[in-house]
Parts: sequence; C-alpha cells; structure tokens
Amino acid sequence: TLGVPWVAFGCRVLATFPGYLPLAWRRSAEALITRYAEQAADELRERSLLNIGPLPNLKERLYAAGFDDGEIEKVRRVLYAFNYGNPKYLLLITALSESMQMRPVGGAEVSSELRASIPKGHPKGMDPLLPLVDATKASTEVQGLLKRVADLHYHHGPASDYRVLA
Repeated sequence: TLGVPWVAFGCRVLATFPGYLPLAWRRSAEALITRYAEQAADELRERSLLNIGPLPNLKERLYAAGFDDGEIEKVRRVLYAFNYGNPKYLLLITALSESMQMRPVGGAEVSSELRASIPKGHPKGMDPLLPLVDATKASTEVQGLLKRVADLHYHHGPASDYRVLA
C-alpha cells in the first residue's frame, strides 16, 4: 500500500472502470512503495511550500471558533495524514495519466538503496483510518458546505479530504 489511511477520491473514481484499478495498481505498486517514491513525495511536499509570508495562527482561530485541545489535535492529525498521503496519490495519478497518454513513465537509474521498499503500514503517529462524514447524516450546515464543494468541483459528491475535515 501507499501507507495512507484512506483511498483517494481519484482512485475511487477509477475503480468505477471494472478491472482498471487492480491492473493499474499491480503495474505501479512496485515503484510506488519504494524509498525513491517516498523521496519524490517528500520533494513534492517541499516544493508545495509557498513563500507567501506569515500565515495566521490557525490554532488561535480554532480556539476562537470553540474548538478544544482534543478537537485541534484531531485536525492536526488529519492534516498530517493528508500532507503525507496526497503527494503519494499525486505520484500515482500522474503516472497513470502519463501512461494513458503513451508517455514514458519511470525508467530512471535508481540506486538499490532507493529501490528498497518502505515499511508496510502508515507512519508512526498517523491514525489507521480517517473517519468520513456521511453527508446524508451531517448537520444542515455541513451538508450545505459539502454540496457546495461537490458543485464547485463538478462531482457527484465531495472528495474524501472534505468529508474527513467535516
């Protein structure tokens, strides 16, 4: 596995094409569970840090919104999981997309150290499963937000990221 506690929305959509996702995963898994892919995901995380100046203290804003320490810790843990997993899913989806465009994927010379597999499971400190809010059972306010997210993205429903944060 990619070592993440959820299945990305993109993978769930690809699973609607019978047989495609299992085949694609079998063809991709060996490369994606390596130290090389882990390093590439780390580089994506680093490159995603925008130099936009100081950010507001979100913890203070959450306290002001009525969050307690336990709720803030849950948000922190979810963001940690997303920060770890989303670059890995980006690598997977990019490789699948490039392959469908008949462009070469991979083929770089990689040291045996970087070809080594990463440990199975998710990293220490990451929750094993992220709970997804059932949009049909959420509060009216959350249902409205999730519908807006789905509408803005032209999807039938909100992606996992939004359902976890709800």
